[in-house]
Amino acid sequence: MYGLTRVQANEAGFSLAPRGEFSILFTALSNGAINLFVGLYIFVSAIIGIVLFRFSEILAAKTEEKLERVLPDENKDDSNQ
Repeated sequence: MYGLTRVQANEAGFSLAPRGEFSILFTALSNGAINLFVGLYIFVSAIIGIVLFRFSEILAAKTEEKLERVLPDENKDDSNQ
């Protein structure tokens, strides 16, 4: 889709994971009792987003290996014929 291979699309998806920038808006909307949980959510989502961005190439390659078993790439079948 959009000229990307499945690996490139997966890599882009991992790279675009939220990293907490816009989650700060949640703290403005929350009251005192929820502030702690919102802060923890922002911290955890920021850490997970950074890790996904850093290892997006590796995760995309591993995801492709798993998907090859389940969903064969249609483009490869067409090129062999």
